[in-house]
Amino acid sequence: MSGGALHALLLALAFALPLSAAAQDAASVAPALTGQALFYGEARQRASGGPLAQGHRLAPEVIGAVASSTGQIDASLRLKWRGIEAAASALGSQDGGAAGRARLRLDELFYARDSASGLRLSVGQRVVSWDVGYAFRPNDLIQDEARRALVTRTLQGRPLLMLEGYGADTAWAVAAAHYSSRVQDEHPHAPSETLLAARLYRHAGAADLYGFAAIGTRSRATVGAAFSWVLDDAMELHGSWRWRQRAKVMTASVPGTPAVAEAPLYADVWQRPAHQIMLGGTWSSASRLSLIVEGWYDATAPSNRFWSQWAGHNAALAAAGTQGAPLPAVAGNYGWQAEALSYGPLRRTNLYVRLSWQHEGWEPTLDALYMPADGGLVITAGLAWSGERIKLNSGIRLFRGPSASLARQLPIHALAYVGLSVAF
Repeated sequence: MSGGALHALLLALAFALPLSAAAQDAASVAPALTGQALFYGEARQRASGGPLAQGHRLAPEVIGAVASSTGQIDASLRLKWRGIEAAASALGSQDGGAAGRARLRLDELFYARDSASGLRLSVGQRVVSWDVGYAFRPNDLIQDEARRALVTRTLQGRPLLMLEGYGADTAWAVAAAHYSSRVQDEHPHAPSETLLAARLYRHAGAADLYGFAAIGTRSRATVGAAFSWVLDDAMELHGSWRWRQRAKVMTASVPGTPAVAEAPLYADVWQRPAHQIMLGGTWSSASRLSLIVEGWYDATAPSNRFWSQWAGHNAALAAAGTQGAPLPAVAGNYGWQAEALSYGPLRRTNLYVRLSWQHEGWEPTLDALYMPADGGLVITAGLAWSGERIKLNSGIRLFRGPSASLARQLPIHALAYVGLSVAF
């Protein structure tokens, strides 16, 4: 069955099931409607290096400059009624002086019903997040949302049929879902596939233990495990591991000479089995000071060899631009080089640290993502204030490291942001 057909079938079931349930329920429950509006803006400092900046300098008519500012308005509504939960968003954005864009998005539409035996059936489009990490969650087999967002946004679920069971110290879930490529995901170019996934949970003393398994039409078999262990009132340790039989990894077919007539081919290609592993911990004090530390290895990210080839092609293009090659063609190649930076996680090995403090509605934060392979560093300092219905976020994000590091090859050198969320 195709992804579109599965999506349509599940949404039809989401509407049909409550009609039969309504005949069984004598009591009528009033619908509950909630919503949120997010007003978000960024001011950006463009990077002077990197392929996009180099292409723009050579031929501005071919490679446009990154917008120096962006603005977004996200308005979302959520309805709950008789086992139905529906959420939709109206999204508007504008980059610099460009024309604004607007669209509607269905975030969730599912029906969930509990049985007398303790089972829960869900059908429709739903957000399902399973893993335990903060910055890296390899066992989010279905959701896979991008982490470390500057402001909290409404998530978009996936079409699924899920059965869950609960015990005193255990829980399990089995879901048939359709996975498709989406811009907002951690892997925005991930292939579409249908998968059958399962999670098993057990509480054992001070530890929460998880097991995962899945079979996909393209990724084939997946197994995983995770834990969260509370050592005392202040410290917690957690970790995740996932192995998949087939993984898509970005590869390159770069000509040996500076190719200004054709694009270097960057594509996700199915390769051999790959694993992902994360270890982390949290510490918190009585004064509400918190520290999160996580380190991980992700074999689905591009290899060091890939990035060496990529850097070599950048150098070849720079030489071609000074040796009489057509500048629009060289600039176009730089644009293709920049696309490789948008495929998802950049490096396989990463270290993440986040420090925060909560006091009377205020929360200053400082976090850093370090990539040891090239010394790249992404630093974010933020300040948030939360009221009863209003939350204000502001801060800056800096991309630092050696000039050859991937953090310095990105089109933005620094950005300042502010976001205002209003719940109603």
